[in-house]
Amino acid sequence: AVGEAEELLTSVNPARSPQALLYLAFTKIATWYYAVAIPHLRNYSKSDRVDEYQKQIGKLNLGAALVHEREVDEAISVLSSLRVELERAKNNRLLSNLLLCWAELEIECGSIAEGERLLTEAEEKLKDSHGMDMFFVTKWRAIATFKQRPRESVGLLEKIKVQATRDAHWETIRDCDRYLACVLKNRKLFEHLYWGTPHETFRKMLLKDWGESFTIGNSYAWQLGPE
Repeated sequence: AVGEAEELLTSVNPARSPQALLYLAFTKIATWYYAVAIPHLRNYSKSDRVDEYQKQIGKLNLGAALVHEREVDEAISVLSSLRVELERAKNNRLLSNLLLCWAELEIECGSIAEGERLLTEAEEKLKDSHGMDMFFVTKWRAIATFKQRPRESVGLLEKIKVQATRDAHWETIRDCDRYLACVLKNRKLFEHLYWGTPHETFRKMLLKDWGESFTIGNSYAWQLGPE
C-alpha cells in the first residue's frame, strides 16, 4: 500500500498541490527512509501555497526526521525557530510534540538532564491529555533513566514494552529493544531485532549504535511464539 501511495504521489505536481510533498515524506518515514523524506519536508515547509499551520506541521516533521538522522545542528535550528512560532500561537498540542522530539534528541546525545527537563515541560503542556503523547513522555523518561542506570532499569523498559504491545505501537517496542540490546551488549536480542526488521536503514542504525564490530550471518532461525 505504501508503494502504491508513493507511486500516485510522485505523479502529482507539487507546485500545484504541495500537500503531496508532505504525504510523500510520510511514505518515506513509514519505511525508515528519513533522509529521503527530509528534502520533501523542507520544500513543503517553504511552499507559498501552504497555510501557516500546515507549514508548522511540516517543520515539526522535518525536525523529527533530522533528530532521527542525528543531524543535531540543523535539528536544533529547526526546533528552536518553530518553538518561537508555536509559543506565539499558543499551540500547546504541537508545542508538546516539539518538546518531546527535542527531548529525544538530547537523550540520544547523552544530555540526560536537559532531556528530562524538556520532558517535564512537555508533560505540563499535556496535563489535560490522556492519549499516546503522555505515553511517549513516560517512554522517554524510562529510556533516560535506563541510559543512566541500565542494569537497574531494565524493568522500566519492559513495562513500556508491555503497554506498547497492548497499544500495538511496534516502533516503541523496537526502540526499547534497540536500547536493551546495544547498551547491555545483548547479542541474542541484537540479532533478533536486526533480522526482525525489513528496513535496511534501521539495520544500519543498529550496527552503528552497537558501537563495535559485529559480524552478521547470512541467516537467522526465527522462533515463532514464546520460547
